[in-house]
Amino acid sequence: MSDLETRLSEGLAGTAERAPHPGDLTTGARARLRRRRRSTTAVVAAALAVVAIPVGLTFVGQESGDGGGPDRREPSTVASAPDDWRTETWRDLSVDVPPEWGFGGGTDWCADGRDLDEALQLSRPSGIVPAIACTPAFGYGAHFLEPSSGELPPGTEGVVQPYRGDRYPDDAWIGYASTQQTAVWVVAADRTTARLVLDSATPVGEVDANGCATRIEMGAPSANAEVSVCRYSSDGWLEQSELLAVDDSRAAITAMESAPPLGGAGEMCGASLADAGPGVVLGAAGFTAQVSWGPGCPMVTVTGGIGARRLTADVLYWALSPGWSGSFPAGVPVPERLRGQ
Repeated sequence: MSDLETRLSEGLAGTAERAPHPGDLTTGARARLRRRRRSTTAVVAAALAVVAIPVGLTFVGQESGDGGGPDRREPSTVASAPDDWRTETWRDLSVDVPPEWGFGGGTDWCADGRDLDEALQLSRPSGIVPAIACTPAFGYGAHFLEPSSGELPPGTEGVVQPYRGDRYPDDAWIGYASTQQTAVWVVAADRTTARLVLDSATPVGEVDANGCATRIEMGAPSANAEVSVCRYSSDGWLEQSELLAVDDSRAAITAMESAPPLGGAGEMCGASLADAGPGVVLGAAGFTAQVSWGPGCPMVTVTGGIGARRLTADVLYWALSPGWSGSFPAGVPVPERLRGQ
């Protein structure tokens, strides 16, 4: 066993797998999810756009037809989110979402020909949003955005309320939370789910719940026993974080250990991290790895003993969390499939 694996194994000693504990969100909580897609003659526009989701919900609470009232704008909390929900972060805000919520732009339900209840998604402003001409324009899920974009609605932050309109599914429950840097929209088919997700929204300090620093210059992730996967945008903010399970952590370590070392005869690697695009940092108790794929120099640099290694498809498989979208320069060994696909 290598020194790196030994340090990881010592950190994992006594750490049990986190078994999921599905929670009952009350009888009938998913009833509205069975609502089928509306009939439409519109088709998916033949274009994909890398844009921020245009959330602007000016219709919230304005077309309900029932006069609103406390029973339709309920600010009270409900029970905590189930244990099997995952934590998602963008910049300095984290939110817990159900495990069945995937990743996408919020319009994929129409682009892929699925029903609304089959495309529950979490989106980030940097994601690819398929342009569509369907009603509603966006499905259920949670959507991160910049508060400065001017897309926050009238109403009270932290309150869920019913929606009437065409942008989101009619009768959806909607609410938002924000920090100075980040906001998150929650769109759910029932009040309970919307309330659970919204109540989980948490401002992040230096390190989030998955062990990732909110800014890349803050350095290594916290000393979790499992491996933290931390993806950063070009402006240095945390784009996405993930905490690998025990077995996956060992597999990621093995992939880095097995990567060929740099420094062979005639091999030059002068690319800087500034040329590498958005950074990915993997780390756990005892080591940190910086993954980069700059032009001519795809590599993983591991502190704690093994130094710089060539970037392999096996390493990149673990470095890119589900939900990543982007491109690579020529010469990068891209895995056949990304995790979660």
